[in-house]
Amino acid sequence: DELRAAARRAWTLWAAPVAERLARAALEFGPDLEAGYLLGEALSDQGQVDEALAVWEAIEDLPGPDRVRAALAIAHASALNYRLGCRADAERVLARAAGRIQDGSAARLIDGALALFGATDRLVWDADADALPAVEPSVALAAALELTASGRFEAATRTVDAAIATREIWGEEFPSVELFLQLVRAWSRLLGGHVREVEAEAEVRYAAAVRERADYPRARWCLMRGLVGVIQGSPRHAISALHEGVAVTGADDRGWLRPMHVLLAMAAALAGDITAAEDSERRADEANRSIDGLFGVDAARSRAWVLAVRGELTAAADQARQAGELAVAHEQWAFEALALHDLARFGQAKEAAGRLEELAGVVDGSLVDALAAHARALAGDDGAALDAVSATFGSLGLDLFAAEASAAAARAHQREGRKASAYASRGRAREFAAGCEGAQTPALAWLERPSDLTAREREVAELAASGLTSRVIGGRLGITTRTVDNLLGRVYVKFEISGRRELVKLAGRPRE
Repeated sequence: DELRAAARRAWTLWAAPVAERLARAALEFGPDLEAGYLLGEALSDQGQVDEALAVWEAIEDLPGPDRVRAALAIAHASALNYRLGCRADAERVLARAAGRIQDGSAARLIDGALALFGATDRLVWDADADALPAVEPSVALAAALELTASGRFEAATRTVDAAIATREIWGEEFPSVELFLQLVRAWSRLLGGHVREVEAEAEVRYAAAVRERADYPRARWCLMRGLVGVIQGSPRHAISALHEGVAVTGADDRGWLRPMHVLLAMAAALAGDITAAEDSERRADEANRSIDGLFGVDAARSRAWVLAVRGELTAAADQARQAGELAVAHEQWAFEALALHDLARFGQAKEAAGRLEELAGVVDGSLVDALAAHARALAGDDGAALDAVSATFGSLGLDLFAAEASAAAARAHQREGRKASAYASRGRAREFAAGCEGAQTPALAWLERPSDLTAREREVAELAASGLTSRVIGGRLGITTRTVDNLLGRVYVKFEISGRRELVKLAGRPRE
């Protein structure tokens, strides 16, 4: 009994190797359902999935408390579903356990696991999450994920807070569920516009995980730190956090390596590193997709940003549209808003603005309101409105978006002949951009030299500045070499430069 209790305590504290030794010692006294369950959890947490599955299969028929049987079935099914992609086998494990369980609270644990499967792979779970009482934690987690994706951030926060308030009842049984509740709450708050709050929380929780040598939560908070860095426009911070998360996770891929590589591709694209962005995109494609229901739209968005850093804005815009369509198919309105904002940033603001306005009326918080205002101001080429949007983004801690809005304002003022306003907006853009760790985006290109380039001229100029020949540019864009040269000629006239060498210098970021 003492060894079993100690094994549970060690596992609750994320000390899997200690939990394994204690659980094995408990099992030396004879077969025991809970000790076997804990041994499997400890092995699973160390990446030894096959060994964990063998342990769970061997002890499945032993007598024991219903809640332990339910927990064992959930762990067994989760490994099958999230690591091995065997959804049908996972459901059979849960069904077998449900047939042996009499206790109502244990039966609800099984229901919660099934709901969570649905939330993470987008087989939409239709429970009324707004009306949830103090329920089993996995049910609350599934509800919070659904609410976050659909943009109902206030309800998501209430659901998480209500569940965590009851943690004394279930915390030692399901420490990972408490971790994920905290993460979903942070994600929901971030998408609602509480950027600085989430940044601070992620750093505190990450530091605690490092201090406690708890690698599993450490890697998950690295993911959150990377997400904050990408949305803020701090690519170096994001890259550092995400690389650490990948290193800590190692080969233990429960679906989380893919979103880490997805965000790494975005961060590398923001840093202007084409090679790293493409490498991260490849690694994301190779990783486990078991939780793509949560990160599939981000994966599509990252492909758009890899295209954008290569200068292929037309293709990037097409990919952003596809990301938005994927979000619509899954009723993920918060994620659709991010994809549409990318579309606006890639030069298609008129197309994105109307739908973003609609989403601002559906999605909670200040972030989507600001994204819609940004798209509307870009579509109208309204310098004053862009200045106001920049100030809003700055107040939210979104310096990259603020820099882009100010840069667009400078160009709009310049076109209207308002030189003083253009000068002031350009200065604000430089100030915001200075806090973005060298982030490079299409909207910030040519910041120091406002112009009236068309979208196609800008795209050709970007590709030429990256060192591509006219023939290669024409092949990528589906236009003739002569058309490319004509477009470049117009760019040279507008910038008052003599050719490609000066164009590369003006761009300030020659690439391979």
